[in-house]
Amino acid sequence: NMQIQTPIIFLALWSVGHCYHVGDCGGSQVKFTNIDVKPQPLTFGQNVIVTGSLVVEKNLTSPLKVEISMEKKVLFAWIHIGCVDYPIGSCTIPDICKMKGVACPVVKAVHKIAITKRLPNLSAPAKLLIDGEFRLRVDVRDGTNQVVACATLNPSLN
Repeated sequence: NMQIQTPIIFLALWSVGHCYHVGDCGGSQVKFTNIDVKPQPLTFGQNVIVTGSLVVEKNLTSPLKVEISMEKKVLFAWIHIGCVDYPIGSCTIPDICKMKGVACPVVKAVHKIAITKRLPNLSAPAKLLIDGEFRLRVDVRDGTNQVVACATLNPSLN
């Protein structure tokens, strides 16, 4: 079921453009392997294709809270980017399982990822953030607030 990967990966992609690196930063129940994002650079308003695998160690049920943290490099410092156009920027989604197209529970298994989604068009305030280097971290937490999945992305947008 390709819909189960959407909560963990696609939301992160709403906040990124040219992904130089997608990494697994821990989390007790989900591991990311061989994640590839195409085309590069990504263009908002166009399709993005994500492939790879997820290893889910335990069934994950609602609620699954997603916390997205985004920073932009300005000169020599990293500046926190607030939630600009939900969920672009540093945003929290209280329960991804309640979003349209998201299938929960996420069952224990190795899941192949093959997602094609259109990235949203950006509002004027969001477009001001486009150029530059970014750091992005996405944490997925279960109902006990335990981090069950974590991914980092280091995009650069042109």
